[in-house]
Amino acid sequence: MNESEKRSALIICAHGSTDNDYNKDFSIFFSKLKAKIKKKIFYCFVEKSEPSIQQCIDLVSKNFLSIDFLPLFLFNGYHVSKDIRNELKIAEKNGNTKINLIEKVSLFNDISSIINEEIKKKLKSDKENIIIVSCSNSSENNLKIELNKYIEKLCPSIDIKFSCFSGDEELLLTNLDKFDKNNINIIVHSLFFFGGYLYKKNIKILKTKHKLDVFLPLSYYEKIINLMVQKLIA
Repeated sequence: MNESEKRSALIICAHGSTDNDYNKDFSIFFSKLKAKIKKKIFYCFVEKSEPSIQQCIDLVSKNFLSIDFLPLFLFNGYHVSKDIRNELKIAEKNGNTKINLIEKVSLFNDISSIINEEIKKKLKSDKENIIIVSCSNSSENNLKIELNKYIEKLCPSIDIKFSCFSGDEELLLTNLDKFDKNNINIIVHSLFFFGGYLYKKNIKILKTKHKLDVFLPLSYYEKIINLMVQKLIA
């Protein structure tokens, strides 16, 4: 490997999962990024999958002088604010490779405009449109604030909006019981990059009582892939 090739590499850091659908979706997503980005690109996971952050950095730092590191997360939860930052501090302290933490994709400035356009395609003029935005829970107190801020930015023409953390689906079903099933159009937007366990669980429970128009995981949308690419090559 010559000096120009050794200059910089890119690491994408996802959550990780033992779910086969999650791993399949991640593999497809990573392949798409790899095909669009000229820089050498690697991946790691916070938990449940390998390689870990430290394993990946140890490997990459043997051949590269610097690393651009992108957390593939949507909220500033514990993994982003604590776990990843701590791991990167340890890696920089123990090695000679410079690590540049790239700011994650913004729900409000990046994702929301793309999803707004997709929501408009799902609206029905003869029904009462309801949007449900769901995500995994977190010990971080600001998560609910972030989620509600994001919901308010989505498609202002929809009057009925619900937020739902994983585990709160039954409470949400109780709220939906107040509406006439024959007169509502329920759009479910689960905030997950990949179709893992929590993504599927959330939708499965809601489908027990209602017909849903469900968003695919975010990695399925080419505009979001292109958004990631532009962020990484900027």
